Amino acid sequence: MTREEREAVVDWFAEQMKAKLREREHKGDWRELRHWEARDLLKVEVEELEEELRRQWSGWLGWGQDFEKTIDECCDVANYALIIAHTGKLCDERRNKDLAEAIVKNKSADEAAGIVGRVYSTQTPGNKYTKPVRLASIADTDSAGKRDKV
Repeated sequence: MTREEREAVVDWFAEQMKAKLREREHKGDWRELRHWEARDLLKVEVEELEEELRRQWSGWLGWGQDFEKTIDECCDVANYALIIAHTGKLCDERRNKDLAEAIVKNKSADEAAGIVGRVYSTQTPGNKYTKPVRLASIADTDSAGKRDKV
């Protein structure tokens, strides 16, 4: 497959995703979802896609005639993955903004990272415990502008 062919397929699928999002606009702003809520909704959509794929293959001729439902379920999965990626990006932007504001308010880098680390923490899959995040900042640079090891 050439790059142009691949990009055409991606463009087609993106249009399918956009149409599905337009159908669901009445559900509200996805930025209000917590990451675990979006993750749980993604799991439901993956299960629905698996069920649809099983249905498609249950026919004695292989793929059924109605592939639109499969495309629809693929779009649901992709859209929830998009929502998770976007809300994660927004969280990073907020964390960086809060850290910059703490530094501007004359907090040390460690104190600022501690403030932000209490609010924003990482959570590894399958682990209910969180660990604070130590963020590098402009306060971690020496007079020559070189970044200290963090």
